[in-house]
Amino acid sequence: MTNLTGFQRNELIGREAFLEFMKIAAPNLKAEIKFSENQYACYDAYWITEVDGVRKVSIAEIKIRNADYPDYILEEKKLDCMNSMCGTGNISCENTSLFYVNFCPSGTHIWNLKNVNRTIKPKNLYTNWTTSDTSNGKITKKVYYLPVASAKSFDYVIDIEGISKKVL
Repeated sequence: MTNLTGFQRNELIGREAFLEFMKIAAPNLKAEIKFSENQYACYDAYWITEVDGVRKVSIAEIKIRNADYPDYILEEKKLDCMNSMCGTGNISCENTSLFYVNFCPSGTHIWNLKNVNRTIKPKNLYTNWTTSDTSNGKITKKVYYLPVASAKSFDYVIDIEGISKKVL
């Protein structure tokens, strides 16, 4: 992983961690997890399953955090973009699941995002233009504060220097 930016490094670690996590959390998943090729896409991973003849798509945004917080931030723009993917590929919105996956020092937290914009109001946050780069200025963004209490949490921890999984 030489010659990578911090962002690119975390993307690769996050993807590897997600694949390992899914092997443990969903060992019977019969779908190939695919990753976005665009670093600016509003999602990182997706997979399609078929249950009783009904196709379902799951879309995930993956984050690596180096600290634990009581709430995690999701940009309104990112959620709007993920929501706009509902109903694409001949799969209805009701058969689309949206997930926000955060690998944190004390565990992994996953939110089902389907109803976030109906249950939580966005707030303004003055923050970096891009999350991983502090050198390119700051702007005000609309964000959702997602409480850990509303996530499904797992005792799965990764070591940022390499993948080091703990049991669920």
